[in-house]
This record gives sequence, C-alpha cells and structure tokens, in this order.
Amino acid sequence: MSRPASKASPAASRKRRRIYLPVAVGCETGASFSLSSNQKRHLITTLRHGAGDEVDWFDGLGGLGVGTLRGSERTTFALEIATRQQEAIESSDRCVLLLALPRRESIHQCIELATIAGVGSIQLFQAAHSAWKVATGGRDAVIEKASAIAIEAAEQSGRLTVPPITWLESLPRAAEVLLGVVACTAEETTGTANPSPFPDPASPIRLAIGPEGGWNGAELAHFWSAHWSAWHLPGATLTTVAACAILPALWRFGNLPCNSHET
Repeated sequence: MSRPASKASPAASRKRRRIYLPVAVGCETGASFSLSSNQKRHLITTLRHGAGDEVDWFDGLGGLGVGTLRGSERTTFALEIATRQQEAIESSDRCVLLLALPRRESIHQCIELATIAGVGSIQLFQAAHSAWKVATGGRDAVIEKASAIAIEAAEQSGRLTVPPITWLESLPRAAEVLLGVVACTAEETTGTANPSPFPDPASPIRLAIGPEGGWNGAELAHFWSAHWSAWHLPGATLTTVAACAILPALWRFGNLPCNSHET
C-alpha cells in the first residue's frame, strides 16, 4: 500500500495509532521490526495507514517512541524505530486481579476495563457459580483471546505495560498463600470478621472479583479462613463488568486530583 510522496495519507490528520511492540525491548533507533498480521490488518484496512505514516509504539517494559511504517501491503510491512525513550514503570504486581470466569459475552469487557483501570496481572479461574464452563483443553484458547483483548486495551488507553493473563488452577491454594481483598455484596460479608476500609493506593493489592452468580459459601470460607478482607460499596451491588472497572480504578485513582482546564 505504498503511495507517491506527494500524496498525503488519509491517516495524516488523525491521532497517531499506538501499537504494542515487545520485540523492540532494548532496541536502537533505526531498527526495523515486522508487524503482526492483526496489527498490519488494522493499520492498513481499518485505519488506512500506509508507508511513511508515523505510529507510536511501546514495548511493555517502559520503552516507547515513534516509528515510521515501511514497505507495502504486498511485501513485508514493518515499523522502523525513529525515536526511543525509556520511562519508569510501576511493579507489575501492584494490583493482581483474581477474576472468576464471567459469562462468555462479558469477558471482553471485563478484560478491557480491568486493563484500562491499570491492573498489573489477571488470573482467571472457574468459580462454582461461573455461568461459562471451560474444559481444561479449552483454557489456552480463552487465555489467548483474553491476552489479545488486553493488548488492544493497553494500546488504546496509553498504558506502558500489558497485564499478563494466566489460569489459576486452585482458588483455595491461592487464598492460602496470598492475602488480599474480596469484592462482595453486603450480604456476602455476613459472617466475616474482616470488613475492609478503602484499600490504600500506596500499597499493592490482590483483588478477587466473583462471577455474575456471586461467590458460594465454600469459596467465601476459603477467603475468610485465609484472613482475606471483604470490600463492597455501600448501597451498590456491582455487576462483574462494572466491578472490573470501578474497583481497581477506585484503588488506583480514587485519591488523585483531577487536572482542571481553565480558560
């Protein structure tokens, strides 16, 4: 999809696209990297980018900059690194999300919103009340799709990192070796002696969010016996999708001032 130098790209006046380029870790300016088939299809077909257009890139480890698209649709479409800088990034374990498998139609939004809210990593698991049951052999496909969603959300939201997504084999074992906060309804907190104040954004957090059907008694018992705390919003029962966005965002941004624009 090359074009004469005198002809402006249809994408020239738009905001630059931002892509995840993990192969660029530690690269120098002038280096060139092939794009994935998904990135190439999105840039060329959807956004109508072509050779010579500039694209923002980040490598997931604090490296970022601007690159120039080279090649064409019929040949190798690559990104040549034009500028590079290194930014400090937060530790990836500052917010670990234990997410009970939501409905099939909800997982896209759950992963997308949790990524935008800034969770460091996501561990999926099968809860007793999960409506979507995934066989052991199908878990890799779920992780692959969820990871692609996380990458796209990170590209669009301006994050410097992409949360890794794994499958949690045993919730009881995780509850025993970790310590964290369980997102609950007011009714589910009954019987626990560990109600939690608003989590401190200065401290790391492990946050467990249940499925649309809620936690069952055995799961809550595992958390309470391991001294996890219960956390819920007074007067509000959140859907799983809403919880994935609101609760990590409250922890991360709740005490930050908003930037005002005065004219």
